Amino acid sequence: MKQEHKNYDEDLKKTIVNLYESGKRKADLTREYGISYTNIDNWIKKYGTIIT
Repeated sequence: MKQEHKNYDEDLKKTIVNLYESGKRKADLTREYGISYTNIDNWIKKYGTIIT
């Protein structure tokens, strides 16, 4: 079965990154928004302001 590709709005991506940088755990974001860890990691690298 082919996996469906989802396109996420850039504002949503930035919101997720802001929530993460404000202390929200990736596991919580994944559960609440149905977004994969991989997507969240990629967005943090692209939009994040905290350097790890």
